[in-house]
Amino acid sequence: METNSNVPEDARVSIGVAIALWGATVVGAAASGLFEKFAFEETLALASFSAAFALATYFLDASVRAVVDSLRHRAPIAAGLGIALALGWPNIPAVMFVLPLAAVFAATALARREAPRVKSTAAKSPGARPAAT
Repeated sequence: METNSNVPEDARVSIGVAIALWGATVVGAAASGLFEKFAFEETLALASFSAAFALATYFLDASVRAVVDSLRHRAPIAAGLGIALALGWPNIPAVMFVLPLAAVFAATALARREAPRVKSTAAKSPGARPAAT
């Protein structure tokens, strides 16, 4: 993943450490058998909270948003994470780790989508064609 170099370096490090800690937490919870003790509703609530927390962090923290927005290929990353999420669905630890990342990249890919540009001059000018009467 190529990034722009004008983003503060400490934000990248902080995000990398946070993702590593989240991964270690999920692995530790899976190794200790914690996910088997949860009911489906509790697991769903935890996964929903983690995705909501990641989205709120992205939208409320300008430095996190700058790091994520500096990644050049957000849509393919979102697609890859979505595929990983779909393939890992029965595996709760995989879903717990991938869901927040997939939510952020999907939101950024959708938020940054540009509207199609009008190319013909007739379509640009509202007075170019008279209205039908």
